[in-house]
Amino acid sequence: MENTENNVIHAGKERECCNYAFRSAQKFASDPKNNKRQPCGEGTSLLTETLKTDLNEFCDSVLVESFEASQKAYILSNLFVFIFMILASVGIICAKIIDPLFYLASIVLSFLALLAHFGVFGGTSKKATGSNIYATIKPTNTPQKRIILEANIDAPFKRKISRKTEAFLKVLNLVFIIINIAFSTIMFMGENNYLQIPAMNIIAYIGFASVLFAIVPIVLSKTVNASASTPGCVDNLVSSYLICGVARYISVTELKLQQTEVNILLTGSKNANCAGAKAFCNAHSNLANDIDTSVISVDSIFDPNTISVVSGNRKLTKTISESATKSGIKLANNNPSFVKGTAKVFKKNKFSHATITSLTKEAPSFYRNMEDTIDKTSPKAIEPVMKTILETIISQDTITK
Repeated sequence: MENTENNVIHAGKERECCNYAFRSAQKFASDPKNNKRQPCGEGTSLLTETLKTDLNEFCDSVLVESFEASQKAYILSNLFVFIFMILASVGIICAKIIDPLFYLASIVLSFLALLAHFGVFGGTSKKATGSNIYATIKPTNTPQKRIILEANIDAPFKRKISRKTEAFLKVLNLVFIIINIAFSTIMFMGENNYLQIPAMNIIAYIGFASVLFAIVPIVLSKTVNASASTPGCVDNLVSSYLICGVARYISVTELKLQQTEVNILLTGSKNANCAGAKAFCNAHSNLANDIDTSVISVDSIFDPNTISVVSGNRKLTKTISESATKSGIKLANNNPSFVKGTAKVFKKNKFSHATITSLTKEAPSFYRNMEDTIDKTSPKAIEPVMKTILETIISQDTITK
C-alpha cells in the first residue's frame, strides 16, 4: 500500500476509521443499559470491556488496570452540613430560651458545618473500583519516541440543577455558615458582657431564621444522582472511540512505524477527581523519563471548525499544529478551562501533554448535561482530529529515523 511504503495517510482508510469511531459510539449509546457511565458505574465497566475487545484486534498488547476511586458526588458532606447547621440553629434558639451557653455550642457546631462544607467529614459518596485500559502498538525497531493517546471513559454524574445554580447554592451555604459563626460569637460575647450590644434581646431573635437556611445543604445533596450519569457522548464516548480509530487505522493499513511507540490510554473516573489518570501516572511513572514521551488527550469533539490544541508545552503544541497544517486543517485559537484537570495531572507527573478539543471559552449548551447525545457530533467533526493525530505520529516517526 502507498501509506505502508511512504507513511502517507490513506484518505479512504482514514475516513473508514472515522466512521468506525462514530458508529461504534452511536451503537453503544443507543443501548439504555449502557447509560450508567458515572465513575465506576455499570456502563463504564461495559464500555471498558467493549473497548478492550476492539483494541485486542488493533494493538500488540492490551492491559486493564484497576484502581480505587472516590466518587465526588458530595452527598455525605452535604448531609453532615445539614445536621450541623440544624443543631447550630437549635443551639441559637436554646440560647435565647434556656441558657446563653448554648451560643458556645452553636459556634462549635457551625465550625463543624464549615469543615463538612469542605469535605472533611466525607467529601464523597463512596469509594469504588475503576479501570484504565492501556494498550501498546510496538514499532519495528527499538522505540525512540512514545506517543500516548488519552481519552476518558466515564461520563459526568446526572444532575438535577445546573452547575451555575449549584455553585450559587454552595456560596450561599458558605455565607450562612460564616454568618452563623459570627452571630453566635457576637451574642455569646454580649451575654457575657464582653461587648455592649443595644437591644440584644431583640437581635437574638434574628438567629431563629438560621434554621431556614439549613435546608440549603439538603438541596445540594440532591443535586447529584450518584447512581446515574449523563449520556456523555461528545464529552468522552466519541473521544474514546476516536483514538481506538487511530489504532484501527494503524492496524488495517499495516502502517510501519519504525521507532515510535503508540500507546492507547483510556482512563476511568475523570469525574472522580481524575482518579484514573492519577493511578496511571503512579503506576507508570517511568514512562515520563525512559524515552521521549508525549501525551495527547482528546476531549469533546463536536465541531470541526473549532478544533484547537490546549497545552503549556510549546514544542508539543508546535508539533501538533504543524501536523494539522500539513493535513489541510486550520486550528482555532481557543483556550477553554474545561479541559485542564487531566492536563494538570500529567504535567505534575512530568509528561509533555496537550489536549485536542472542539471546546471554546464558552461551553456548548449540551456540555455535561442530558443533552450530550450522539447527534451533537458527526464523522466530519472526528475527521480533522484523526488526521492531525495520524500526521503527528507519522511526522515524529520520520524525525527519529
